[in-house]
Amino acid sequence: MPSVIEPTLVHPAGQDPIPPIRDASRKLVRELGFMRRTLAGTNLSAAAVHALLEIGDHGIRNRVELHARLKLDGARGGDFEAAVAELLKQGEIVAEPPFVESLPTSYRLTPQGESTLRSVNAFAVARIQEALDAAAPGIGEAIALGLKAYAEALAATSPAPSPVADPQPRTGVRVEPGYRPGFLARTLQMHMDYYSATLNWGLSFETSLARDFGDLIKRLEGNPDNQIWAALQEPAVPGGAERIVGTILLDAEDLGEPGTAHIRGFIMDEDVRGMGVGKKLLGAVLEFVELRGFDKVVLFTMGRLAAAVYMYRKAGFELEGEKEENLWDQQVTVQKFVWKRTRDEDPSV
Repeated sequence: MPSVIEPTLVHPAGQDPIPPIRDASRKLVRELGFMRRTLAGTNLSAAAVHALLEIGDHGIRNRVELHARLKLDGARGGDFEAAVAELLKQGEIVAEPPFVESLPTSYRLTPQGESTLRSVNAFAVARIQEALDAAAPGIGEAIALGLKAYAEALAATSPAPSPVADPQPRTGVRVEPGYRPGFLARTLQMHMDYYSATLNWGLSFETSLARDFGDLIKRLEGNPDNQIWAALQEPAVPGGAERIVGTILLDAEDLGEPGTAHIRGFIMDEDVRGMGVGKKLLGAVLEFVELRGFDKVVLFTMGRLAAAVYMYRKAGFELEGEKEENLWDQQVTVQKFVWKRTRDEDPSV
């Protein structure tokens, strides 16, 4: 059976190759769907789909490397920022703060992102196979070689994209102790934004946090050793409202050990992760611990939260133990970190 498409691989001598290359390029863009608002059977833009592919299939997780690979405008609010924001908002990726604040943010796929990536790859493979089935027999290798040579030639002459850096906080952030309206709601919202995307934790997780954190907030007035802190982002415009972009809670009672406090509800908004807000919150807690004379501070975290673990160790916490647990229908590695007052730090000495 003859092919639907008969190739014309050789042009007459002296023919200008540019017009047919331009014509083929336009057809490629249209046939591959780049003229549409979304791509590859997803609800994502073309830029977001390509970012997803680079992160998931090619391991380009570093923000600076991803920007260079995608060749998108890196200016604040530009195409690169829009593509990353789209993936974050739809729960396809999460941002991971760097081990060292001077290093760029990295990204990884969520379970939802992994599922979307599989769909994108299946869509692409099927589309290519359909095209090859319609082409002349044996032409597949020539198509691959031609496209590869063309893509490499374009890349060799493409201008470098504008520089990109981790976004800085829009305004200053300060840490304040004590309850304020919306504290519990924002604590829950930030937890759900992160953990529903990364671990699919939902109703049971949210109601458990609401109960436990709400109970601690109720106990603030009855015991001065209990305290909570909020990281407050100043309004972007005069007269605007401050926004809670981070929280941390200290419970002096729930572990039932005299002289021991428990750090809970430590979370930051996506907009300020990797920008020193977590360090400010933890520093405020440890200042309070010194003031109240606690001997020990305990916190529980997960091994997968490498940036948080780095911050805890740097603040003087040591790993005391870890175990596998099933939490809200997910198997996770729970680590227990402990800060202990040394003899020289004992205020009674």
